[in-house]
Amino acid sequence: MLKKTIIILSIVLVLVSTASAAENHTEIRNELTEAEQTIQEMNNSNIPTERVESLLSTANQSFQAQKNLAENQDAEPDFSRTRELTSQIKDIKKTALRVNDRINSLEERIEELEEQELNLSGVKTAFNDLNQTFHNQRFEEAEGQVENVYSEISDAKSIQTQVQAFTSAQRQNIIVLYQQSANYAANNWIKLSMASIIFIALSAVFLKEYRLWKLESRRENLIEKKQVIEDMIEQAQQEYYVKGKGSKIAFRTRTEKFQEMKRDTEQDINEIESRLESTKGLPVISPEIKERSDEFQARGQVMEETGEIKGSLERINDRRQSETSERYREILKKDIVDEAKDEIKGLEDPDYRALLEIESQNKDRKTLKEFLKDRVEIDLDDVETSDDQIELLKNETVGEARDQIEGLENPDYRALLKAERQGKNRKTLKEYLKEQIRFD
Repeated sequence: MLKKTIIILSIVLVLVSTASAAENHTEIRNELTEAEQTIQEMNNSNIPTERVESLLSTANQSFQAQKNLAENQDAEPDFSRTRELTSQIKDIKKTALRVNDRINSLEERIEELEEQELNLSGVKTAFNDLNQTFHNQRFEEAEGQVENVYSEISDAKSIQTQVQAFTSAQRQNIIVLYQQSANYAANNWIKLSMASIIFIALSAVFLKEYRLWKLESRRENLIEKKQVIEDMIEQAQQEYYVKGKGSKIAFRTRTEKFQEMKRDTEQDINEIESRLESTKGLPVISPEIKERSDEFQARGQVMEETGEIKGSLERINDRRQSETSERYREILKKDIVDEAKDEIKGLEDPDYRALLEIESQNKDRKTLKEFLKDRVEIDLDDVETSDDQIELLKNETVGEARDQIEGLENPDYRALLKAERQGKNRKTLKEYLKEQIRFD
């Protein structure tokens, strides 16, 4: 009898335990299902769900682990962790929905305030921070930031109220001041009219004198500029005609540029003088400016006289160059350039003419190289010729590669000198040098 009782009690306990476990298992499954529905509800409200989805995944893993433990080891499953995670999901959903509703309300409120011409820069900054926090799924922190946005709205409205009060007070002051001014003008209109006329007249005189002063200052600067240009022209003529320095092309280029600058300056001076005449009859010239102008006129007469003897100076210079050419011809009578090396260095104006004449008479190439190193500071041994120039040297003569040489991006003498050293056509080198340095 006792054994039967024990057996019956054991069976009852097993059945009760099994029923309890089954009920517990069903309850947990229902909570997980509710959590999934919660996430779906958040998705429908356009609320980011990465955070709660991660919690749901952890809850499912915990549930499955406890279930497997109970089945394999016949132990009581512990679903407390799963319940905790599903509870967190529900709490997060409530907070997120509440904050989302408040954000939508704030957005509508801000749109209404924009029509009231409020300064909403602080409000929009706080609202953007709120949105960023919400989308980062920090819903609890975002709920606190909602109050910050409302605080910024209150500050903006308070500032607007102060501005309106200040504007109203200033408007009232302006009205009072206008009324007082109108009354004063009505009582003293004669005095005010006379004062206005005097002020306008003085202003006109002052502006006119100021314009005249500006124009005179500008004219004085232009006259000084013209003097500098004339000094530069005179210096260039002295160096070329008297001292014999520089080439004819360099002198011509410099003087043409200076003459162009002088013409432009004189044109500017004439324009300034015309504006002076239109502003006030004849221009007002200070004694210092008049004295300087007379000096410039005298200098101009000297320049004209200098121009008259220009032809004779050119003839003298041509004779000097002819004498130099004769000295070159004497040098060219030597068998090789080495014999005339000291005489070449002793020339007053060594240039490419001797080089071209020596080369045209088929003198020693090694001496040509040394002469170039002395005169143009080019060491052919250190020259790195480009691939394009090396291709040009494959031609029979430099003449065949002439168009290609002229088409190079940076043509220079290096390829030609190397070509000449390798026995290329000399006549073409001479013609090319004449074209490149514009020297006859």
